[in-house]
Amino acid sequence: MKILQVHNYYTQAGGEDGVLQAEYELLKKNNQTVSQYIVRSGNIVPWRLAVKFLTSTHYSYQSRWEFSNVLIKEKPDIVHVHNFFPILSPSIYDACIKHGVPVVQTLHNYRIIYPNSYLYHNGKVDSRTINQSAWLTVKDKVYHNSIAKTGVMAHFIEFHKKRNTWNLKVDKFIALTEFAKNVFVQFGIESEKIIVKPNFQVFTEKDNAFKSFEKRGDFVLFVGRISEEKGIMSLVKEWIKHNSTIRLKIAGEGPLFNELNNIIKQSNSAYIEVLGNQSKHEIKNLMNKAKALVFPSLWYEGFPMVLVEALANGLPVITTSIGSQGSIIKHGTTGYHVSVDSLNKMIEYASVLINDSNIFENMCKNAKNEFTQKYTDVINYDLLMNIYNKVIENNSIQKI
Repeated sequence: MKILQVHNYYTQAGGEDGVLQAEYELLKKNNQTVSQYIVRSGNIVPWRLAVKFLTSTHYSYQSRWEFSNVLIKEKPDIVHVHNFFPILSPSIYDACIKHGVPVVQTLHNYRIIYPNSYLYHNGKVDSRTINQSAWLTVKDKVYHNSIAKTGVMAHFIEFHKKRNTWNLKVDKFIALTEFAKNVFVQFGIESEKIIVKPNFQVFTEKDNAFKSFEKRGDFVLFVGRISEEKGIMSLVKEWIKHNSTIRLKIAGEGPLFNELNNIIKQSNSAYIEVLGNQSKHEIKNLMNKAKALVFPSLWYEGFPMVLVEALANGLPVITTSIGSQGSIIKHGTTGYHVSVDSLNKMIEYASVLINDSNIFENMCKNAKNEFTQKYTDVINYDLLMNIYNKVIENNSIQKI
């Protein structure tokens, strides 16, 4: 099978980039023929990128023509789109239709529903655009705090909603969780067009070696971006407010990094430690020593890979109950759920896992089992190839 992956890299690296590369390597390892069509927003001078954003985010005739030539040259059996924003645009689907090549698209975020792709604004989930109009968000400047930029994105959303692009021009969508699928179905994509396939982590026999419980420390760990929607600022404030003596280690950086450090410094708390960015190797070491991962995210996450990494390391997760994170972690089995309005309960659950060895050990085993049953590369490869084969088969039948 010849697979053409398509991806528009943002100016700043994102989680989608890692998923793209992981699937590329997975397919190559299994002797599939894979090529990539890549564009990078960072390679375009800012003023040109701004012009493209304003004039062709919704539909780029240039991208359609260029991608048509790629299809003629590559002759793929299937095209798998990971991201078309902002340069490529959905116009590439028309090139695929012209050349009779079926299309699969992974829904990494909520870009086709909400201007900032998060379904989140001003500290809370914003679901208005799921059943109403994206134009409602323009006055709120939900994208880059700009009326003009939000207007461009609202036009993109409404343009394709009116033309039924997603149902007519994409053969199959891949949603990362059942929760995400339900959101896209509410938005208007036909249920049968969406298949749920989670992301994965490469699994080896070495990774299967269960870590000794005795070597675990007495701290809980946060790994992620230091930003409003990730909830870490709110969680730290709860830690300080309740004078928690549970050790919290924070790995990551982000726009609120300095503010976070200032809050901790002013509190004189000796139990919160900010580590900054850490290597993948060090994150794994931290997970192997922690008693829990805390994940206080306040928005509908796409598919947080840090949760899968925690499960792979047999690490229970204390997470907010909303969005995909609430469907990945099973309350009372692989971790605990709390509401976004009750982040202080994370402290209570952290205390349980630190002080009750039986509960902790059972959750560690459950977490590892959950990973091996759902999120390994071997399982994911079978899921992905099954999707490709069905789409290609259906496309062939339609041509008869």
